[in-house]
Order: sequence, then structure tokens, then C-alpha cells
Amino acid sequence: MSSEIFKITTAVSRGEEEAFSEFYAAYSSRMYSYIYAMAEGNGHSANDTFQESMLRVIRYMRPFDDENVFWCWLVRIMRTAFIDQLRKQSADKIMPFPVEELQDSATLVAEEERTRDSMLAHLDNAMCSIAPDERRLIESHYFEDRSQISLAEENQTSPKAIGMKFIRIRAKLKSFIRRRLQHE
Repeated sequence: MSSEIFKITTAVSRGEEEAFSEFYAAYSSRMYSYIYAMAEGNGHSANDTFQESMLRVIRYMRPFDDENVFWCWLVRIMRTAFIDQLRKQSADKIMPFPVEELQDSATLVAEEERTRDSMLAHLDNAMCSIAPDERRLIESHYFEDRSQISLAEENQTSPKAIGMKFIRIRAKLKSFIRRRLQHE
């Protein structure tokens, strides 16, 4: 797979349309699911973010020889596109309040954005720190909306075993994020 990733990413970085079509077929569904989950089900925001993410992929693509590193790069592209979309939406809103209330509101929005940015960054780093099979399991369940039963069948194990894996993986993610937050 790594030589295939290298071949596709190198060709996309050169601007080859056929390679982009191959990349799109392989990653667009997974990327959209990830973005849709970040947008908390807001289809309009997800569509705008997805479109911006694809533009950034075309603009900034570079060769990758490892699928996990490539996916982490895509996550960062999607996350920054989503954050930029949120900022743009906040800037587009016009509120008829006194200036003092606008300043307080702007401060709160900025603080919320910083907190959300920080938590998303910690989650991205945590997701990149776990094993690839664990990351794929979490993404399949939370971003692709796959049931534990279907994941158990795919992994040839019981739903109970998958449930226990989720408990262990979430504990790893939680521990990683807590450690990061303590050092802020």
C-alpha cells in the first residue's frame, strides 16, 4: 500500500488529473464522513469545508510514502479548513447590539474558537498516536457510522470484544488528551 500511496500522492502533486480521480475515489467518502462529524451534522458547513479541503489537497499535495502519515496530513487539512469555515461564518454575521455587547460576544466567540481549535488539535494528535488498526476502528464507528456488530463481523470477533476495544482505545485517547491539557 505504501508504494501505491507514494505513486498517487506524487502524481497528484504533479497535477495529474487521473491520479486525482484515483485519490478522490479512495478518500473522498472517508474525508466527507470525518468533516460531517466535525460539523456536527451541518450539511452546508460540511459541504463548504469538504470543497475547501479538496482545493487545499490539490494546492499543497506532496509525496507521502506512508498511509498513516498521509491520513494525519489530510486530517490537518480538513481541520484547518473547518476552523477557517467557522471563522468565516462568525465574521459574516452582523449583530445589531451595542458595541460593548459586541466586544464581549467577540471575546467569547474567540475564546470558544481557541478552545475548540485546541481540543481538535489534541484529538488529532491523539488519533495519530494510536495504532493504525485502532484509529481505523474509531473512524469507522464514529465518522462512518458503522455499528459495533458490523465491525465485529468484519474483524471476525464478537460485538462484546469490539466494545471492549472501544473502551481501551477511548481510555488511551482520553489519557493522551489529559496529559496534553495538563501541559498547557
